[in-house]
Amino acid sequence: MVDWLERTKEPRVYQVFDSVCNLINEFGEIISLVSKQIGSGPFSIIVDNPMESFQAFLGGKTRISIIPGGLKLGEFILGTTDIPKWQSKIDVGKINIIFLKEIISDSFLEGLKPVISSTSLFSTLDYSIFTDFTEGQININSRFKNRAKTFGRKLCEGILDDNNDLICTGTRGLAGLGGGLTPAGDDFILGVMFANIMMFNENKSKRINSEIVIEASPLTTTLSISWLISAAKGEFDMKWHDLFEAIKKQEIHHVYLGMKEIFTHGSTSGSDAIAGFISLLYFYFNHPNYSNN
Repeated sequence: MVDWLERTKEPRVYQVFDSVCNLINEFGEIISLVSKQIGSGPFSIIVDNPMESFQAFLGGKTRISIIPGGLKLGEFILGTTDIPKWQSKIDVGKINIIFLKEIISDSFLEGLKPVISSTSLFSTLDYSIFTDFTEGQININSRFKNRAKTFGRKLCEGILDDNNDLICTGTRGLAGLGGGLTPAGDDFILGVMFANIMMFNENKSKRINSEIVIEASPLTTTLSISWLISAAKGEFDMKWHDLFEAIKKQEIHHVYLGMKEIFTHGSTSGSDAIAGFISLLYFYFNHPNYSNN
């Protein structure tokens, strides 16, 4: 965050919504001004918003400038010197791999199903309990789903086999797949990267996640790449931290609550990301090299 402020000479409003305003600089780097309800993230600043919505006083033509000790957003001045420092990098520690089996069990996912977006990429997973998610889906056609399923499998199998060609192919097939600020394929990739960090040693996960970012970067949106770059560094927002802590403590009910919170990201973004997370776990426990774990 400090680096962004020090480097930036030409900030501008990139996107503005009720609870979030994304600013971008001349290098294509983003910081997000967010309300308290959104919470901390790897490139966000929590703002005590004097208005009900950022849209009430910010727009695409609002003049943004860096001033000593802060940002000037039109007539609004945001001080940045006293912003609380938040550790966005997940402190992995030791995870009980066996506990992760419970998370991909039919019984757990059956309980989770009512709060999952039925138009998300959960419909591409190899679980019979999600087959009805395909019924009446107007915005997810069969070609889209087949592509997501094919390349999602390639990405996960590539990670498990440490096969760089498969990792690159899977990433290129998913990156930019779908619409929105963070396409569904990118959200799926984010969930896979989270699982990768949790399940493998730092050298392997960092190497693979960095390769994923390189392959995805030219194919998707600036905002998506900002999230994927952060994930490659092990940096996630508060909701992912809460999920991680629940997994670390082996508290299955809190895992459910953590996932439920992530599902509130966007229309289907949270569900798509958790689908990616579940997918790597699924292939891990059905892979000949790891199935005995």
